[in-house]
Amino acid sequence: IGVLGEIGDPRVIGALMEICREEGEDEKSAEARRAAVIALRKTMLKPGMMDETTKEGVIELFKEVISNDSDMAVRMSASGALKKLGVDVVELWLSVLNDSSADMRFLAAQILGDLGNELGDERVVGPLLQFLSTETRDLPRRRVVMLLGNFAESLPEGDRAIIVDT
Repeated sequence: IGVLGEIGDPRVIGALMEICREEGEDEKSAEARRAAVIALRKTMLKPGMMDETTKEGVIELFKEVISNDSDMAVRMSASGALKKLGVDVVELWLSVLNDSSADMRFLAAQILGDLGNELGDERVVGPLLQFLSTETRDLPRRRVVMLLGNFAESLPEGDRAIIVDT
């Protein structure tokens, strides 16, 4: 699948998009979806490979993958692809904070903290504080506290106390 992104032929785009949409919990299926996301990203970065309508379709597909794929690595690949394309992924990961999977919520919190720190984006602070108030596992709580520490000076006193007490 990875070779398809290297070929440089726009006729592979539809096939790669279909692979991204395939359902499957097994590792082989997830691996194929990850490879398809990466191949699509490479294809999108090549000048003249996609018209604007196709690019928008792939961007929407990547957003769906971030919100719905059962595999964390597939979601992360789609997020990385959107980030390389200059697409704001903060809002997408904010929605993943409400995922039914505790592991996905933790992944979202980590990515949001990293994005917030990298971009200086304070949109992540409130949702991460909310995450702290509902998360019961120690490791995710400690990681989010570390990430929020970078925003400590911009937090109201009461929210700073939550971080210090955690």
